[in-house]
Amino acid sequence: MKSRPLAALLLLVLLPINFLTLPAAAEETQNPPKDLPVEDPYAKRAPKVDAVADQLEYVKDEKKVIGRGNAVVRYENMHITADYAEVETETRKVYAKGHVIVFRAGKAVAQGDEIYFDFANQTGSFPDGRTIAFPWFIRGKDLAQVKKGVKVIKEGRISTCDLEKPHYDIRASTITVYDNDKMVARNVKIYVLNKPVFWWPFLVIPLQQRRNFPLAVNAGYNSRHGAYIETSKGFSVTEQVWGKYHIDWRSKRGAGGGADLDYDFGPKAQGHLKTYLTQDERAPTPGGENPFSELEDRERGRVTLLHRTDIDPYTNVILRYNRLADEVFLQDFFEKESRAEIEPQSFVTATKNSERYGLLIHAEKRMNSFESMVERLPEVRFDWKNQPLFSKWLYFESQASFANLATRLGRSSIHENALRFDQFNEWSAPKTWNQVHFTPFLNFRNTIYSREKDSPDQRWRTVWGGGLDVRTQYYKTFDASFDKAGIEINGIRHILEPLVEYRNWTSTVSDEQLSRFDSLDRIDDANIVTLGVENRLQTKRVINGRMQRVDFVSMNTYLSYEMHPDGRSI
Repeated sequence: MKSRPLAALLLLVLLPINFLTLPAAAEETQNPPKDLPVEDPYAKRAPKVDAVADQLEYVKDEKKVIGRGNAVVRYENMHITADYAEVETETRKVYAKGHVIVFRAGKAVAQGDEIYFDFANQTGSFPDGRTIAFPWFIRGKDLAQVKKGVKVIKEGRISTCDLEKPHYDIRASTITVYDNDKMVARNVKIYVLNKPVFWWPFLVIPLQQRRNFPLAVNAGYNSRHGAYIETSKGFSVTEQVWGKYHIDWRSKRGAGGGADLDYDFGPKAQGHLKTYLTQDERAPTPGGENPFSELEDRERGRVTLLHRTDIDPYTNVILRYNRLADEVFLQDFFEKESRAEIEPQSFVTATKNSERYGLLIHAEKRMNSFESMVERLPEVRFDWKNQPLFSKWLYFESQASFANLATRLGRSSIHENALRFDQFNEWSAPKTWNQVHFTPFLNFRNTIYSREKDSPDQRWRTVWGGGLDVRTQYYKTFDASFDKAGIEINGIRHILEPLVEYRNWTSTVSDEQLSRFDSLDRIDDANIVTLGVENRLQTKRVINGRMQRVDFVSMNTYLSYEMHPDGRSI
């Protein structure tokens, strides 16, 4: 009897729990979670194939769209135009025929009578089709895209002539085209006016550089080389690396060859490497007054490297390395380069620029015993650019530098060397009166040399000076606007600026007591009058979101007359 009240009490406690939980469970079973009331921006979506035509038909059972008349099929950055097209909406496969043209990023890349293409896998077949890998036009019996960016053409023909019957073409059993990189042709025959003239087993044609033809042959005769044949063949390693092979023969000099390699990885690394080696049977004897008076049989060659890296828009590193067999090697085999620079030198330079200052680290060393130059191992310079000092009417600029200098003479053990510390300051106060600009200035320079020219003693030189710059401006504007060949013009202003400048220097040390490495060491007492005319062409361009004036052409002419206290004048 005592247990009944306890059982009744437990029943009263459990009943509300059952009534509360059971309906909730039933409600959860009947009403599954609802979708979010907004679209999920992170959900992955497959690209769709769109089709338009004069007449469209949808075959529901086959999930296929059929377009007749002016059919256009689009998928991502590609579209196909044809007279007739069938599109499988789920598999994204297309069959088109009749005046078929394939476009990628708005540019026509292939043409033919029919095409089978799988947009999903970027593969397709183009019987008797044509494709373009600028500047080359390619046609073949069977053109197939095996994967994105790679096409294989059977029984193909290549030519830069787009006529139906080109003046010449290159025929191959198989041609593989790597978009924006290279073409690889096998079993190659070159035809001129439909006649075979040359056969080659394997040919690589770079696509990213127009100047790299697949094969170039230059033949002739001259008194220095005799009969000669110079051949070059382009090659491509990747889209960023390409070059040329050279194989030459000269009846009086012998055989030679080398390779040129170009690379372009954007701002991170750009450069050019040249190599060449020849066993010259009539090589000049270096070191004499006339190196061609005695000839010898010896090995000659060159290695040249030009490299640039842009760390950011204001910081870069430039490297140049030149190693030559002798002083007349470029004159003998690379005459155009020799005319541009007789003794190409080697250096590495790092620069950092900003609106307020500039920093330069420069190292230059002799790599060839015949060179005459000034070595800088290294030179470091800091420039504080001309800017207001405490007030708007007073300007200040400064330069501090250190250099380890050595003069090297060609084929000589005699040289001069010194450590040099230099510091330069200049103050100026520009004024304008009646459109004439007056700029008086004062400057002060201290230079420390580790030794004099003919003595190991240290030398301290102080130079102070000043002067006046007077100039005015005349200008005329022209209404012109265009953007061609990378030159953007938004109006033109021509500025003509005549000037007269007087400078005076007084030095505590004569320049004759110092080794002369550059113009800084040639400073001596002097009075200099300069007459000049500066011409500038300006336009407006958007820079950092603002329209600003920029100089795009500058031509300056100066005439200086220098008077020395000892009576000399220059």
